[in-house]
Amino acid sequence: LHPRQPAFVPAREAPPCGRLSGPADACIEAGLAYAFAPGDALWRIDTAPDGARPALRFMFHHVFMDGEAALSLIRDLLAYWGEGKAIPLRTLGCLNQKSAPRQIFRALWQGMAQERQYRRQATHDTRALPTAESRVIDLSIPADQVRIIQKATRQRRTTRNSLLQAALALAYARGSGGDYALLRGMAFANQRPKLRPKPDPTQLGAGITLIPYLVDPALDLWTLSQSLQQQAHRTLARGGHFAMNWLSPWIIGMGLRSAHRMGDVALSFSGAIPSTGTFGAIRMTSIRSYISSHRKAPPFSGWAQIDPAGDLHFCFSYHSLPPQKAAAVCEALGLILQEME
Repeated sequence: LHPRQPAFVPAREAPPCGRLSGPADACIEAGLAYAFAPGDALWRIDTAPDGARPALRFMFHHVFMDGEAALSLIRDLLAYWGEGKAIPLRTLGCLNQKSAPRQIFRALWQGMAQERQYRRQATHDTRALPTAESRVIDLSIPADQVRIIQKATRQRRTTRNSLLQAALALAYARGSGGDYALLRGMAFANQRPKLRPKPDPTQLGAGITLIPYLVDPALDLWTLSQSLQQQAHRTLARGGHFAMNWLSPWIIGMGLRSAHRMGDVALSFSGAIPSTGTFGAIRMTSIRSYISSHRKAPPFSGWAQIDPAGDLHFCFSYHSLPPQKAAAVCEALGLILQEME
C-alpha cells in the first residue's frame, strides 16, 4: 500500500472499542492526510457516548476542481499506477458520471482491449479471467492519449466531471482487473450538453462525492462497494442510467491535493448527529455558533436544525476557497467534532 493510502481493515477485525476504528475512520483520515500537510487537524469520527448509535452519518460531501486541477489529478494517478502497483478494487471508482468525450472512452476501450489480449496470451487460455498476479501491469498511456484528455478540457462536450471520470475509469479498468461490463454500461447520458458560449477550460471542473451512509463499525467499505455494484447492474439491466458512486476517500484526498495545488477549491460538509440528551444540545450550540460567525463572510453558507425526532442535521458550504483557508476550515470543523468526546 502507498504510505498514505488507507489500510482497509475488515469490520470483523476492527477492535471493539467506543470510538469507530473500522474502515470508515481509517479511510476518511487517510484521504484527508493525503490532501493536507502533516499536522493539520483531521476529521474525528466518534460514536455516541452510549455507543448505541453513530455520531455522524454523512461525512465528506463534495469537492469541485477546475479543469487544470483535474488534469493534475490525472497526472498524479498515472504517476502512481505507472509504478506498477496493483490497487485494490475498493480504493477506486467512478463518481457521478455525467458525460465524457467519446475520444477519452475510445482510448480507454482500446487500452482495455489490449490489456485483455495481453493477459490471455500470458495465460495461454482465452477463457481465463485476470488473476490478482496479472493485475500489476504498465499503466502508462501514450502521449497521444494524454493530448486527447488535454484537448477534452477545451471541447464543448466536456462537462464538469469528464476528466475525473476518465481518470477513474482508467484507474478502475486497468488497476483492478476491471468490471468491463459495468464500465461499458456507463452510457453517455448527456452526450452533447448545450454549453454556450464555449466555456473557458479553466472553468471546467471535476466533482468527487462520498455517498451518505450510516457510519457503522459493522459495515466495511468492501461490502458497501459490492452492494453498489449489484445496484448498478440491476439499474443497467432495466435499461436505466446509473450515476456511479463509489466510496473512495483516498481518491478524494488526491483530488483535494490536486485542487489545492492549482488554486481555489469548494468544500461542502453535511452531517446528522443523533439526539442523546445534552449531547445533541451541545452540538447544536457549537454548530450554530460556528455558522453565525461565518455567515457574514462569503463564500460561506450553512444551516443547522433539529428534526422532530430530536436529531441534529447540519450543512456547511464554502466556495472559491484558497488552499490555506480550506485547511483552516477542516481544522475548525475538527475542533467541533472533538467536542463529541
